[in-house]
Amino acid sequence: MTHHLSKFSEQIISEFSEKAIEHRKHFHKFPELSGNEKLTSKYIADTLKKIGIQQITEYSDYGIAAYIPGSDQSQQIVGIRAEMDALPITETNDIAHKSLNEGIMHACGHDVHMGILLAFAELLFQNRTLLPVGVKLIFQPSEETLPGGASQLIKQGVFNHPNVDFMLGFHVLPEMKAGMIGFRQGIYMASSDEIYLTLHGKGGHAAMPHLLNDPVICASQILTSLQQLISRRASPEIPTVLSFGKFVANGRTNVIPDVVEIEGTFRTFNEEWREKAHSIISDITINTAKAANIRAELQIIRGYPVLFNNETLTQQMHKAVERKLGKKNVVSLPLRMTSDDFAYYSQNIPSCYFRIGAGDPGSEQIRYLHTSGFDVHNNIFTTGLNALTACLFDGY
Repeated sequence: MTHHLSKFSEQIISEFSEKAIEHRKHFHKFPELSGNEKLTSKYIADTLKKIGIQQITEYSDYGIAAYIPGSDQSQQIVGIRAEMDALPITETNDIAHKSLNEGIMHACGHDVHMGILLAFAELLFQNRTLLPVGVKLIFQPSEETLPGGASQLIKQGVFNHPNVDFMLGFHVLPEMKAGMIGFRQGIYMASSDEIYLTLHGKGGHAAMPHLLNDPVICASQILTSLQQLISRRASPEIPTVLSFGKFVANGRTNVIPDVVEIEGTFRTFNEEWREKAHSIISDITINTAKAANIRAELQIIRGYPVLFNNETLTQQMHKAVERKLGKKNVVSLPLRMTSDDFAYYSQNIPSCYFRIGAGDPGSEQIRYLHTSGFDVHNNIFTTGLNALTACLFDGY
């Protein structure tokens, strides 16, 4: 294999890192929620056209793909995904590029991902005669909400014209210091399903429970029983989480309500067990409610599947980034119970999803994802561009 990494000096990477930072600042100031990424999409399309990229495809719901051919038309094609949507969070950071859209914030780093990929697009286009693979840059909407923009883009043919052979994805990780890159072969992120349960009973005066069908007690019994799904039915070899974050019984000290509403999430790393668990959740819920003369309405909404990193591809990318950044700066990641709709790409073609450290190397404070104070260290842009460069120019 011919290596071209020597062409990309620290000065060149630094120059494109500054471009990435400027793009990121724009996205951060003007965040848009899932399904509403209109201005974000326009900025991306306009920038890609200014770079000189000719093959740009716009999809419904604001998705964009830009294709840069490699030096040999017969070579393989790699897709790289960056997400576009922000979150309904009010930012508390005091920074010059603070969100100007009230109640909306890029609190998951998607602004960083877009900034890096846009700068990388320009770097690739300027050095396309050295590019050993064709590259399809995919800017994807609606990662944060079901059914997920990835599944929609796949249905619209994002893998085709030209056909994508491999997928790369990356995501900031504040728990890991800036300057670090993390990989994991095989299963990495959990499937994610949403559970909605409404119990209809007969409420009334709390002093006369013998005249009622108490949905509060029934709901409590169901939640307690469902926890045995984890402790007694799940294999200890398959990490599994069942959590409930919403329990609404809108009565009073002396009023038992007619209705109780519960919402939760189920996550695991095995698709076969996932299906079985859904059936068990339904059985426990319906039978417990029936015994209490309560009517149960249960809805389990299938979320994103298990994210699987192709072993061979991930090993290649890991080694390439190690050569670029040094072994001490590239680590193996543990399993993660969060989910990402990049899993849909990984379910269809060989894929590699890696992490870019976002934490401040000089501070122990962690600015966690999905919080109002989330932010990243600026070193992340240099590291991200170095990693992508290594993946494409030295990983194949």
